[in-house]
Amino acid sequence: MVTKKMTWTGGIRFAGVGTYGNGIVTDGSKKAGGGEEGYNPAELLLFGMAGCAGVDIVRILEKQRQELTSLEIEVTGHQNDDYPRPFHTIEVKFVARGKDLDPKKLAKAIELSESKYCVVGQTIRNHTEVITSYEVVPEHQFRVLAVHNVQKTLAEKGFEHGPLKIIEVCNARFAYQALSKQVDVALFMPCRYVVYIKEQKTVVKLARPSLIARMLPVDELGDLATDVEQVLKKIMQESV
Repeated sequence: MVTKKMTWTGGIRFAGVGTYGNGIVTDGSKKAGGGEEGYNPAELLLFGMAGCAGVDIVRILEKQRQELTSLEIEVTGHQNDDYPRPFHTIEVKFVARGKDLDPKKLAKAIELSESKYCVVGQTIRNHTEVITSYEVVPEHQFRVLAVHNVQKTLAEKGFEHGPLKIIEVCNARFAYQALSKQVDVALFMPCRYVVYIKEQKTVVKLARPSLIARMLPVDELGDLATDVEQVLKKIMQESV
């Protein structure tokens, strides 16, 4: 048995304390007479469903020795326009990233959460249609370090230029391997994409690591640069 208490704190705002001592506040929109100073009670149902399923899936994939690096759970509730407005359909989409993540094992983890472990999901399913989908996104393990808006920077100095951004990305493992072979490679780090508009089309270009490696003739650096370039090209192709 689980018992929770919420206390009215004025307006249409209520406050409570969770099992782990964390406070929670619910409120309504200003249109409904609230102050918009807390969570909408209905959205907490969706958050709860996502969090409950997420715990199950992370634990199950860990036991299956799956290297999960990121998991996003998008929950969309569909309601009628007129009152009463219960959620008649809920869509749940899982977007997982990981190294060599097996889609079949992800699908099985979701199925086990839905059918056996997630108390929130099972409670909702007794009265609501729940539609589940999932997606495995290849994990390149590159992260964006900075995005430089050149157009904005130049405009602040009084110069006009078309849309132009420089995107700096890095992979710690590749960076370490390259620096271990030749510390001067730091002169060309991090890796960069350039994005601009030409003839009403978006152009994305890459500062090719293989060309940079030719300037630093070190054994095996060229092979590493080629490997990095292939991954960066794949990321570029997927983003266009």
